[in-house]
Amino acid sequence: MFKTFTRTFAVLITLGMLVSYNLSRLSDKSSVQTKFEKWFSSIEKTYFESDKLQKISHIELSYGDTTIRLNQSEKNKNKVLRVLALIKELNLFSREKIEHAKPNVHISIIGQNEEFSTELATESLSQDTRLQLLLKLLSIYGERLESTAVALKDTGTKNEN
Repeated sequence: MFKTFTRTFAVLITLGMLVSYNLSRLSDKSSVQTKFEKWFSSIEKTYFESDKLQKISHIELSYGDTTIRLNQSEKNKNKVLRVLALIKELNLFSREKIEHAKPNVHISIIGQNEEFSTELATESLSQDTRLQLLLKLLSIYGERLESTAVALKDTGTKNEN
């Protein structure tokens, strides 16, 4: 009887230790974040080979009427890689999705076969300096695109009847 109790107790202790070990190793990453990290790892290893340039089309930041795009090019290789590494470090695609919070900041990465995007509330920007750094890098490295409304206004097109 005592042996059975001791064995049961030892098995329970062992199971408890295994469960606590595995729980500590569980990640709070979303499936999108995991997919992004796998995609980024495959690109990062071979990124500076010229035939791999086409795997990334652009990284885009949108807020309000403003859109900033960091296009893939030979001169932007290091910049694109730095921004992607920062996105990975931030676990950007594991952050809580924002619904009905305006204005939002939309970040998307367009690749040859993959597309990743997320929306963040502007309130979260003031609380995370690494996120502020990401947005600043995109605004410095990227190219500001005109919104459609501004582009039509600037062309001077009028509908005259």
